[in-house]
Amino acid sequence: MSTLIVWALSDGKPGHVSQTQGLLAALDEEYDLAVHWLSCPLRFSGFKSLLRWCARFIPSSLQTLVMGLAYRMPEEPSQPPDLIVSAGGNTLFAAGHLARRHGACSVFSGSTKRYPEAWISLVVSVTPTQAINNLVLALPPASGLKQRPNIARPADTEPKEVQDFKPTLSSVSTLPPQSRPLTGALLIGGDGAGCRYLPSDWHRLAALLTDCYAHPLDWLTTTSRRTGEAAEEALQRALEIEGISPTRAVWWQQSPERVIGEFFAACDFIVCTIDSLSMMAEAIYTGKPVLIFAPQHALLSDSDALAIQKYRDAGFIQDLDGAVRVWAEGGSESRAPVIQAQICQGVREALSAAASGR
Repeated sequence: MSTLIVWALSDGKPGHVSQTQGLLAALDEEYDLAVHWLSCPLRFSGFKSLLRWCARFIPSSLQTLVMGLAYRMPEEPSQPPDLIVSAGGNTLFAAGHLARRHGACSVFSGSTKRYPEAWISLVVSVTPTQAINNLVLALPPASGLKQRPNIARPADTEPKEVQDFKPTLSSVSTLPPQSRPLTGALLIGGDGAGCRYLPSDWHRLAALLTDCYAHPLDWLTTTSRRTGEAAEEALQRALEIEGISPTRAVWWQQSPERVIGEFFAACDFIVCTIDSLSMMAEAIYTGKPVLIFAPQHALLSDSDALAIQKYRDAGFIQDLDGAVRVWAEGGSESRAPVIQAQICQGVREALSAAASGR
C-alpha cells in the first residue's frame, strides 16, 4: 500500500471538516495516510475576494506574502506534502498556493467559484464546476464514510453503480406485519445557508411528524450548535404540544453531546433540516430513508438548491411535507463504497498527472 503524506486544511466549520474527513476516509481504503491537520482560518472574511484576485494576477513569490497576511496558520509540518485536501471556500487560496510551493497535488471538495480553472488539481463536487479537473459525484464526501482514528481530526469488494441504489420509502397506511416499533432520528440544524427558522416552523415540523405516521414511533432527537437557545425552546414546546416525547434527546444548548453516529446505527429512518448539506449527505450515506424539512424562509444558493434537487431526483431524499405514513422497507445498505472508489480513482489520476508534470 502506497504511503501519502497529507496536509488537511481546516477552516473550523463542521460541515467543511466533515467533507475533508470524507476525502481522507475514501483515500484510507487505498493508501497508507500520514495526515497533518492545519488550522486555516482567514484573519478577515473580506479577504476572500482579494484572494481570488491574487490567485489570478500575482506571481507565486508574492502569494507567499499574501498567505501570511490573510491566514492565521500554524508552523508547517517538517514533512512536505504529497497531497493537500480541504473543503470550504476560505481554504481555496491556501490549498492551491501550498500545493504549488511544495510541488504537491491538491484536492478540494466544493465549488471553486471564480478561481482559475487549474488552481486545484482535482475538484470534487455534486454539481459541475468550471474547474479543469472536476469529479462530479452523486454525494459529497462526508465524515459518515468509514474511517480509522488516525485520519480523523483530533477530537476490497467491487462497488455497485450509483443507479443501483433505490429509494426505500413506501407510501402505505399500515406497518408491515411482524414489524417492531420504528425509530426515527430527528436531526435539527438552525439559521444559516439561506435558512431562517421561526417558532411557526417548529410547530409545523412537529405537526408533520405526527400527521405523516399512523403508528407511534420512537424518536431520537438532537439539535446542534447553530440551533440556538430560542429555537431549541420553541422546538421543545412544539413537540410537547403534539405529544411527541423523544426516547432520547440531546439539547445542544443545554448539554452538547455528539450522538449522530449512534442515532444513525439505531434508527430506521432519518428526518433532517435542509440547512446543512453535510448533515444531509451523512444521513444519505446510511442507505436509510431520509426525509428533509425546510423552513418557510429558505433562500438557498443556486449550488445548494441544485444539489438538493439532484438528491430528490436520485431518490436519496423525500420532502417531509409530501410524505404520507412512510416506513422503512427491510434493511439498508451504505452508499459509501461507490463514492469511495470514485474519489480514489480521481485522486490516483490527479497524483499521476502531478508527478508527470514535475
